[in-house]
Amino acid sequence: MQYLCHHKINNVTTLKYMMTIEEYRAEVLQALLEAKNEDGTPAITPKEAQEALNGFTDDELQDGILWNSPQDVADIILEG
Repeated sequence: MQYLCHHKINNVTTLKYMMTIEEYRAEVLQALLEAKNEDGTPAITPKEAQEALNGFTDDELQDGILWNSPQDVADIILEG
């Protein structure tokens, strides 16, 4: 199943396009892995990123897909 997704590009332009939950989950993971601390080191390890993302059910992600870009979800995880 595909969902209309709120998506940011370069944190400026927003687009809406169809994305599956699996694609959305993969983009959240990618955003987590690309996040850096002020000193340029990774903000989260790959294991921590996957574990944090696994804390969200598909239903929870589906509920937010219209309103939260993958980057928004990554930011929420990193703030927590």
